[in-house]
Amino acid sequence: MNFFDLNRWQEIFSVMWANRLRTTLTAFSVWWGIFMLVLLLGSSNGLKNSVERDFADTLVNIFWVRTSRTAEPFQGLPKNRQITLHSRDLEMLKSEFDDIELAVGRYYLFGEYYISRNDKSFQFDVEGTYPEKKIIENTVILKGRFLNQQDIERSAKTCIIGQEVEKSFFQNGEPAIGEYLTIKGIPFRVAGVFMDENDDDEDRKIYVPITTTQKLFAQDDRLSNMILTHNRNTVASSSELETQIRAQLAARYKFDRNDRRALRLYNNMEEYNEFQTVFRFINGFIWFVGIGSLIAGMIGVSNIMLITVSERKHEFGIRKAIGATNSSIISMVIQESIFLTSIAGFVGLLTGYALITGVDQLMKNNDVEADFFYNPEVDLRIVVSAIILLVIVGVIAGIAPARRATSINTAEALKK
Repeated sequence: MNFFDLNRWQEIFSVMWANRLRTTLTAFSVWWGIFMLVLLLGSSNGLKNSVERDFADTLVNIFWVRTSRTAEPFQGLPKNRQITLHSRDLEMLKSEFDDIELAVGRYYLFGEYYISRNDKSFQFDVEGTYPEKKIIENTVILKGRFLNQQDIERSAKTCIIGQEVEKSFFQNGEPAIGEYLTIKGIPFRVAGVFMDENDDDEDRKIYVPITTTQKLFAQDDRLSNMILTHNRNTVASSSELETQIRAQLAARYKFDRNDRRALRLYNNMEEYNEFQTVFRFINGFIWFVGIGSLIAGMIGVSNIMLITVSERKHEFGIRKAIGATNSSIISMVIQESIFLTSIAGFVGLLTGYALITGVDQLMKNNDVEADFFYNPEVDLRIVVSAIILLVIVGVIAGIAPARRATSINTAEALKK
């Protein structure tokens, strides 16, 4: 197949120009197929990137542990008993399970409390926690420091504030570090300012040492919930550890290990794997729809080429009469088919890519962040695959017309 034969290209263009409406409509079907494929894949990536960004805010290998009231009686004990976690449970779990790497407890001052400084007063969430919270939440320290072990041991009246809290209380360049905020009538010294890149709600929080909140506001070592990180690498192994932790806490607080209301243990790795499975299904479905559209376009191209071959029967008869080989005729028909599908598909590819890129750039320029649509993009591997697919579609679409062209009887074709 000689793609650089100028005479052949002139013939192809003249035939397409002579049937420009038919050619345009056929090319549109191929354009639409590849355009929708790129658009859907780019949109899918935008959705996936949004979910990945949410998971990037915390580690994947995490258990979130919460308790509530028992749903069923157990060993003579009544149902509806309140199960409360304590700091000593953290030490127990770390000693019992070598796979647990970090164990962090949290105690909330439930609801937004009025925090004051001088004549300013605002509502913000207050959370007692451990220094390891910074690792788990990927917290970024902007100024000062985060909580440390000395704060925990001394039950220090120290607080770390989110950047939104800082903007509310400290303006016009006024320093926050070393200043005091009053929480429920008790002054806390600001030791650091933090931000969370993927969660604006975190920027409105105030962290204080867990021991301080327990002594001042809980009067014991109770916890609102726990966060556990582990070194299990698969969903199955993490689920096994989850079952063991559930059994240990159930035995400790005397409730049925299958009581999901008494103990709610959220496996982040399991949730992440479910999202990955969903996106694999979505991508598979998108490719199914896209390839289906391309097949429809391929059939359209093949039908048009068959019509073209029938209309050019006399021409092919003359070619065969003067010595044209079957291979030359086949290559000419397939070349025309490849050209039509490739050009239409490539334009569809560029159009889809331009639209996805334009939407992404527009969102960035206007500082727009959609919760479920972030950084839509088209993978370069998808572009290369689509181009290869277009060539294959062109070849397949041209096979039947090419075989029809070579089967033309020369004598019949030369009859007027």
